[in-house]
Amino acid sequence: MTDKVFKAFLAGQTAQLQALAADSDIFELGMVVETLFGLTFHCRGLIETEEGEIIEHDLFNVVLNVDPDYLRKPVDDPRLMVSMVETNTFHPNIAGHVICLGKINAATPLTALVTQIYEILSYQKYNTVEYDALNPKACAWARENQHRLPIDDRSLIRRPQ
Repeated sequence: MTDKVFKAFLAGQTAQLQALAADSDIFELGMVVETLFGLTFHCRGLIETEEGEIIEHDLFNVVLNVDPDYLRKPVDDPRLMVSMVETNTFHPNIAGHVICLGKINAATPLTALVTQIYEILSYQKYNTVEYDALNPKACAWARENQHRLPIDDRSLIRRPQ
């Protein structure tokens, strides 16, 4: 990596993510390799079993891949930047490895993306418009089960005890 500004940005973002992880018993920053960030969330969300049952789950792994042009332009396809490790996460904005955060502006702080991912995984944010969802089945489920949502209503920033 030869772009000194981008390298400094990534170093600063890594420090901010480490600070967020230190202030949270929900989020862990895992492996960081140049532009790849491993994220782990210990929160209640939903998965779909092989039998098609929708159940609560409490561990989700995500990979952020920061493009070298991230400081210069908005992310063209957010699905290429953020991906689920597990493929059975059940949410209107998630299908297989793909998680859609919507439009991501250039140089958006990675902590803001982590917060948004957590809000999606915990159903603090969800889409009920099927034609605009990656997973229409999860969209219909969310609409029918709004009384159960959010699945996890804790704040992301909570000091570990």
